[in-house]
Amino acid sequence: MPEREKKKWYFVVDVGFLLTKESKKSLQLLESITGTQLIIPRIVIRELDRLKRCQEILSHLTKAYSILQWIEECMVKSSWWIHVQSTSETFPAAPTPQVTPRSLCDGSTGISTTSFNLTGVSTNGSLMEIVSPTTEEHILDILVCSRE
Repeated sequence: MPEREKKKWYFVVDVGFLLTKESKKSLQLLESITGTQLIIPRIVIRELDRLKRCQEILSHLTKAYSILQWIEECMVKSSWWIHVQSTSETFPAAPTPQVTPRSLCDGSTGISTTSFNLTGVSTNGSLMEIVSPTTEEHILDILVCSRE
């Protein structure tokens, strides 16, 4: 075989390239060219997997936000219909674990209905009084999750 035919072109991609709109089309074109090989570093696979999990977290957080917003609207518009349990109505029980991106990144696939602790607010209070953890805590947990 002539020297020219033995040459092989190796393409190493990173996450940034793979996330562009054109990447899939470009890679499909390269796939059809003889003598090319695509190399995807292990760290790229790990990063894409982390991004996928964080996207699932954001999807759940968006749903949770929507539900909490609806509850708050009901507290204002239909206070006769909805009742959010107050501190005085609670019984001693084991604390409800906080929902954090870290716990969702560790393999949990969904948010259960018991994930939010809705104690401590009367129907006269704001829903924001019962939302925990704070935005800063979520951001910190996402950063910790991404470092692992």
